[in-house]
Amino acid sequence: MLMSIDRRKKMLKELRLTRYDTFEHVCKQLNIEYTFPPEYYRRATKRWQAKKALCLKVYAEVKKQKAEGLIKEKKPRQSRARPIPVEA
Repeated sequence: MLMSIDRRKKMLKELRLTRYDTFEHVCKQLNIEYTFPPEYYRRATKRWQAKKALCLKVYAEVKKQKAEGLIKEKKPRQSRARPIPVEA
């Protein structure tokens, strides 16, 4: 069954790239809603999950401290470029 589904996906992908109007018609007849695959896929390892959890905790803590007024917002840096002296 999974092989049949994969084969159907490949055929629909090819049809979508070559004849889009026919692809839409087939999807409508089969009552299929086409969704694009994710652009980026990352395998969720334990290390990645731990790092993400830590980042979320740090973000929440900083947000909480900003709300309490313990952390001030950073001011934008001024340019250190010196003006060019104009000789008269």
